[in-house]
Amino acid sequence: TELLKKRGSFGETIQALDEVMTNTKRALVAFEESTQNGSYLQARKQLLETKDSLYSLNEKMERIPYLLMQVRSTLPGELSNLQLGIKEMEEDGYHLETFSFHSKIATFKEEIDKAYIALKTLEVDEAAATLEDVQAEIDSMYETLEKEATYKSKLLAQIPVLKAEIEKANKNMKQLLDETTQVEKSYMIASEEVQLQQTLQKDLRNVQSQLTVIMDVFENQKQTFSSIFEMTEDWRIQMEELST
Repeated sequence: TELLKKRGSFGETIQALDEVMTNTKRALVAFEESTQNGSYLQARKQLLETKDSLYSLNEKMERIPYLLMQVRSTLPGELSNLQLGIKEMEEDGYHLETFSFHSKIATFKEEIDKAYIALKTLEVDEAAATLEDVQAEIDSMYETLEKEATYKSKLLAQIPVLKAEIEKANKNMKQLLDETTQVEKSYMIASEEVQLQQTLQKDLRNVQSQLTVIMDVFENQKQTFSSIFEMTEDWRIQMEELST
């Protein structure tokens, strides 16, 4: 009855569903014949098998319309939106090649096609599992894009602070060198202290060089913003060590 009422909602699976219904009707006819012939054990077995078949069919019929909607519109629509979002972010300076989004999306489309084929042969569990995996991967990609946007925002706020920190360190180092020069003119200064100051100068030059690299990859979009953010965190730790 459900199949007759809502045939349109079952789409391309209708042929396979009709075949199951035809086989079920044949099984019921066989059950009646076995009963009339007095083969009650055979009739009971046929009846139980038919009940199982109908239960399985009803369960599949409840799930098929939703899964068809996932295959036809929901997931393809999400992939289209995802592609558009990736394109816009790349045009806006996001370095996303590392994530291989485009090849992943192509794979997702293939998986959706496989799910569609599985549905047409009533392999509902297999189709549902495939579509669930695709949805999870799409959600994960959206999360990655959101994180990249967050890291870009953090970096835009952080870069001026980093520049100020390095300028402050330069100023402090220049002051220290001036003081050292004045002391050297009047007194003998310990060689260990001279060596320490030289080491500090070298370390400061290193962090300056690292900041230049960070600025380059940030301004020229050479890496993902998440990886650049990690670089700035490492750089900040080195600066803190130099300041202590």
